[in-house]
Amino acid sequence: METIRTFEDLERAVEALGFLPFGGAEKDLLFTLEGRTDNVWHTGRADDPWLWRARLAEKGEQAYGKFFLGRGGFVARDCLPAFAALRRENRSAEALYEEGLLSRGAKRVYDCFVQRPRWDAPHLKAAAGFSRDKRGFEAALGELQGLFLLCVCGQSHKIDRSGAPYGWPGNDYALLEERFSAALHTRMTRQAGEAFLLARLKRAGDFPARAALRLLRGGSV
Repeated sequence: METIRTFEDLERAVEALGFLPFGGAEKDLLFTLEGRTDNVWHTGRADDPWLWRARLAEKGEQAYGKFFLGRGGFVARDCLPAFAALRRENRSAEALYEEGLLSRGAKRVYDCFVQRPRWDAPHLKAAAGFSRDKRGFEAALGELQGLFLLCVCGQSHKIDRSGAPYGWPGNDYALLEERFSAALHTRMTRQAGEAFLLARLKRAGDFPARAALRLLRGGSV
């Protein structure tokens, strides 16, 4: 894979590969943006890879979220049906919950999106009843993203009493099935989805089968 130096390079890489973990140990994630750019991070400039997450998520052409072993990553539209098939066999949040495959906390977060299509994290946390449970809220967000039910759709700042933004920006969230509804109209079987993603993974390199399946399935194999 070529070195990624611009936001446009990132978009092309995600389209070519199908998916790209953001950063972390390549022993687990196999290949990452972090390992394929020599740009300086946290500069605030246009070539800062740290800022590309929010920019790509806001643009909405590709998905971003904690999709890979609890770590962030990017996914092209044409791979979303395969991940939905592999991670949850195309089942809805309601079906997963009824089958005991979705936690009560994650269902509470998911149900908030009936009220509005986009939530910033502080308001979503309060609406879902996690005001005093940061760890539980983060776990619920991670669970929903790992199942390809939720994605990051941008970032926003907290607002003070005078209406001015303050602090570091935080993630905003949307239902993946709403933000990428056209892409998810395509349905695949779990087996077909896994085969599709394994074929795409070969574009990034030749990885051990067990490690590849762990990454794609989102956990132990």
